[in-house]
Amino acid sequence: MAYKVSFRGLEVTCNSAAEVLALAALASTDGNSERVPQVRSRQTIQSLVESLSEDQKQLVDLLNKVWPDSTTDQKLCDAMRLTGNKKLAGVLAGISKLSKRAGINPIIRHQSLRGRTGERLHRYWIEEDAHAALSNGE
Repeated sequence: MAYKVSFRGLEVTCNSAAEVLALAALASTDGNSERVPQVRSRQTIQSLVESLSEDQKQLVDLLNKVWPDSTTDQKLCDAMRLTGNKKLAGVLAGISKLSKRAGINPIIRHQSLRGRTGERLHRYWIEEDAHAALSNGE
């Protein structure tokens, strides 16, 4: 008996219940499991960026321009004319979801720190392989 299953945005046909369970086990693994890291090819990164919305592409472009440095959440919000961190978080979450659906690790990294007065500081940067794939030899 054939089973049709949606897996990472693709429709997969499994020939047995065991195959369905194997896919379910694979889908339920978290970042702490012993998974083989996904190597992101230039083409995979470019395809991911092509599938992004305009706001998401703008964010990736801003981070690509400041590479190898990082930038703050406030600078990103100002450059993108976003009204706050919640809007920025939505843009970032969308990129992460599309990366996960494509089966690759996210191309944007984040670090959260505490300032001297206790305020949170958020910094973002783009991964080196993503920068290389998007820079077209610059």
